[in-house]
Amino acid sequence: MEKILVMGGTGAMGMYLVPQLVEAGYKVYVTSRREIVSHNPNLIYLHGNGKDLDWLESEIKGISFLACFDFIYHSSDEFKEKSFRLLELSKQYFLISSYRSYSVVSGETLTEENLLKDAKFRSYEIFEQDRYGYGKAQEENFLRSLGRNDWTIIRPTMTFSKNRFQFFFGDNFDVSRAVRGVKTALPKSVISKRTNITYGKDVAKMLIKLVGNEQALGEAFHPVSNDTLTWGEIAEIYQEVFGMNYVVVPDADYQLACTDWRTMIDRFLDRPFSNEKILRVTGLKPWDLGTLRDNLKEAWAESDITRFEVSRDTNAQPKFDILTDAQTDLVFVHPQFQERYEERLKSERLAFFEKINNQFRINLLDNNWQVYQADSVITAFKIDKANDGQWLNLKFIKPLERGEKRTVKFVVESNQNVLMRPFTHFHGQSIKIFDVVKLEAYQKTEFTITVDVGNLIFPYSHISFTSTDFSNHAKLIFYTEEIDLIDLNANYKIIKSDDW
Repeated sequence: MEKILVMGGTGAMGMYLVPQLVEAGYKVYVTSRREIVSHNPNLIYLHGNGKDLDWLESEIKGISFLACFDFIYHSSDEFKEKSFRLLELSKQYFLISSYRSYSVVSGETLTEENLLKDAKFRSYEIFEQDRYGYGKAQEENFLRSLGRNDWTIIRPTMTFSKNRFQFFFGDNFDVSRAVRGVKTALPKSVISKRTNITYGKDVAKMLIKLVGNEQALGEAFHPVSNDTLTWGEIAEIYQEVFGMNYVVVPDADYQLACTDWRTMIDRFLDRPFSNEKILRVTGLKPWDLGTLRDNLKEAWAESDITRFEVSRDTNAQPKFDILTDAQTDLVFVHPQFQERYEERLKSERLAFFEKINNQFRINLLDNNWQVYQADSVITAFKIDKANDGQWLNLKFIKPLERGEKRTVKFVVESNQNVLMRPFTHFHGQSIKIFDVVKLEAYQKTEFTITVDVGNLIFPYSHISFTSTDFSNHAKLIFYTEEIDLIDLNANYKIIKSDDW
């Protein structure tokens, strides 16, 4: 009986691959950090850290494997260091890469021959923070450089399974909001952009037929669905299957609510994928794979819905409540986090207000400055608990262009003597620091900052402030006497869907 090694085989693909391999007549060994008991003599769980090759090699000593599926995440440096040992584990090593490894291509159907990200990807602003995609491309390129072909590269797109459903934001986020009866959101620019979302069971069906397949050696494959759909079409299917209601919002507002959007930038691109190669090599037909609608229904029927009901997220979920003008019932928030959830709602709501002569939005990120509406109509906002060394980010509503110079005046009052340092940056990079501003207690201090973009590849997007001497109870008030405030109780204009 041929033997297969599956490293980390309990995820969205592995949970279907393992039983299908056993059913196909293989003896399967699976590494897992969790202790899992198998009642099938042809399914053996190895309890331990699959990244520890010393441990793994001792566990499988003397066993010859036909194939090894490696679902474990390695950094590109780790992969280079371990690559020869990984290849020696079996006759055919399956590297699980990603659709995010592709370079800047948008609009055409992606085949396995499209270019991958390389060192030049850093010159593209949109990919700057997608380290995962670049790392996978590096792993692939290194594997090819070894001069051997006892491997197969797998580039899955977004893959779902029971209890784990991909949508735009990520794993289970949007579906959980559907279960809780609140809307989610899609950025406006992606409604007509295309992609493929694939069922883990169909991925497994394709992968099995690559095992021991001579045509698969030294090659890369897309194990993706037949359904190439726009995000708008996908959203309608999710609405039918999960009852997921959604609103379409400006990209800038979505990105304000989803601060990690740059790490999933490929979802913003028009990226349809071809599965022609893997169908041809495996002999599968298009009708052997299910439709997105039918597959979602099947996976949802097998899911534990209680997993989707209670949230511990006090970061993105409150932001999406504000973004969609929704109100999550606190019964769906874990009791330990309910008070924090309500506090976050209050503070994050101001991040969606236009600020200071309509030049900025507050961009709180996760640095715990607590921002509140101010009592005076001439006050833009006030800060409580400005802890030492934290950043307050003001994001330009109208981004600066290369070569642009912009001067901004600020009037600030503190409840204590404090030193505050202003600086400009592009999402935490290319920082330019200005002179320290000395604030005297209960005295308004006026200062100006001139932002000179010059020829920066990534022009400054934020003016930020950090403290060098704040206590936990420090309070700041930023004044502006020129802003045209609209009296909406809070003296601000909330951007609602009716205004888009």
